[in-house]
Amino acid sequence: DRSRTNLKGSGATIGEARKANSSLKKLNMYRCELVPEDAKGLAGGLAVNTALTSCNVLQNSMDIATAEMLVEAVKDKDISLCGINPDQAEANFRNWGLGPGDALLLASDLSKAGVSTALTHLDVSVNFLSDEGKSVVRQAVEGRAGFDLKL
Repeated sequence: DRSRTNLKGSGATIGEARKANSSLKKLNMYRCELVPEDAKGLAGGLAVNTALTSCNVLQNSMDIATAEMLVEAVKDKDISLCGINPDQAEANFRNWGLGPGDALLLASDLSKAGVSTALTHLDVSVNFLSDEGKSVVRQAVEGRAGFDLKL
């Protein structure tokens, strides 16, 4: 668990380690001060890693383009970018200080059956998701009967 550790400038190293590691299942890098350059290195590792199921990168200094790059890296994999477990029924990100890039990461998780099938409740209220970010999250759960979304 590396949450809240300053990992700025470590993305390439972490990405390379993910390429070679076939046993680590979860990596928590929530609020680790990762910047777009770090995410590029991390994306390379995520794209080829076969073991990782969760890599929480919420609340880092990532813009929309950076979030899109990470989403692209895991698009064909059941890897959560928000730390959501496949059997998790509820997720509470209320007042986490999440921004528009985080909304894209959440939408990626919500749109993958292997990541969020069991999820029936998501609270992302009191954040900084932007209208577009809220729309992306809303679209990701559209059609999921009984899903309780708090924006």
